[in-house]
Amino acid sequence: MADLAQVQFHGRIRVGLSEDFAQVPILRALQAFGADRPGLQVEVQVGIPGALLSKLKEGNIELVLGSQCEGEEMGRLLWREPLVWAWADHASVDLPDPLPLAVLPEPCPYREVALERLAKVGISQRTVMICTSNASLRAAAISGFAVAPMIVSQLRNGLVRVPASYGLPELPEAEFRLFAASRGDTSVFEELAEAIMNAVPRRHAGEE
Repeated sequence: MADLAQVQFHGRIRVGLSEDFAQVPILRALQAFGADRPGLQVEVQVGIPGALLSKLKEGNIELVLGSQCEGEEMGRLLWREPLVWAWADHASVDLPDPLPLAVLPEPCPYREVALERLAKVGISQRTVMICTSNASLRAAAISGFAVAPMIVSQLRNGLVRVPASYGLPELPEAEFRLFAASRGDTSVFEELAEAIMNAVPRRHAGEE
């Protein structure tokens, strides 16, 4: 009885979520996971994937759910989604020159690949807005203030994909992955990872 009653989990697990994952189902799964284990505290940080992965490497976070573009194939793949140039559906027929760009702060995989692809084809750009959230990024594009690199599922309510005929370079797919630290009680990380994956909305759950 003493063995069965013993609390197996102690301490805390710090989870880093990109904004794409800061959703009610996932947060409920995290809350339930901690509630079932009285000795465990689950803490969440929401941020840019690159910054969260740096914290993972430094030992300041144990799990990260985020995206990458053309990066090393690390972590567990959840789904892939096209990255596109987003703009207002009411914007001018012609793209401004230089291209007004709205991006998230460094280190953002969408920002990095967008600037790299534009430079390769010789398209001049001017970063007119540094956004701190997906909401402000969408506002920049919906208003017609700027073009923004964005995953295709965010193209709604006034946003459209810039047609290929406009000459902007094609962007790669964004890969949404779950990254776990190799230190600590990896069995706990694995259990929490499974709980998170079960909470990912079915429309996003992908296959390898």
